Amino acid sequence: MSRNWKFILFGIGIIMITLILIGCGSQNSSQAIQSTPTPSAEQQYLSTLNNQGVSLSEAMNGLSPLLSNEDVFNAQWRINVGYYLRKLQSVYKEAVLITPPPSMANIHYKYLEALRHYDTASRLMSQGIDNLDADFIRQAGAELNSGTQDLKEATILMNQHK
Repeated sequence: MSRNWKFILFGIGIIMITLILIGCGSQNSSQAIQSTPTPSAEQQYLSTLNNQGVSLSEAMNGLSPLLSNEDVFNAQWRINVGYYLRKLQSVYKEAVLITPPPSMANIHYKYLEALRHYDTASRLMSQGIDNLDADFIRQAGAELNSGTQDLKEATILMNQHK
């Protein structure tokens, strides 16, 4: 594989690590809220996001080392990458079905935007790997960047809501 591909895949890996760190921060704040005996609609919503954050982190943690040590000609590597990309897509599909409390609708909108970018990135990355096409991989990287920005904004909104 060319040096250009390795650079792109390494950059995507760095972005994914950043996402994991963001997910861990919102996970900790949601866990503190879960300790109340009778959760409000907002607390239930944050708990749901916390569960989604765990799945998102698992996908990113799984993808990061695979993309750092890419081996597109290895069938098992491709299967593993595909598994984690589908996991990202699954998180988005589940999030679309969540109904947030009205007071958190703006947070949910921004969160869905982030996950939509990750979903698009996973599809582009899959196409790029399947077709050995660096343009798809570059587009996936841009989508990941957009998703990261939206997730940061959703986290800021969530912190302001407290």
